[in-house]
Amino acid sequence: MRRRKVARLYTPPHEAPNASAESSAVLGEDRQQVRHALRALPTRTRAVLVLRYYLDLPFAEIAETLGISESTARATASRGLAVLTQKLEDVR
Repeated sequence: MRRRKVARLYTPPHEAPNASAESSAVLGEDRQQVRHALRALPTRTRAVLVLRYYLDLPFAEIAETLGISESTARATASRGLAVLTQKLEDVR
């Protein structure tokens, strides 16, 4: 009886619907464009953006990791995003 009760109360986790092949292809193409635009950036700018937006590190950790001040990390990220945005708009 206990097993039936547990089975009845169990709700499986929600699964997101599978993306269509077309949306997967577009997403892959967008990611490739971002990668190419990132490669065109200077090394420090690229490192700051990757640490911030791909690894989700706070600016304090980014500064410590790269051996720069926190304000330099913030400024580099801001300028890098502006350049990256411009490069991606030029591609489209």
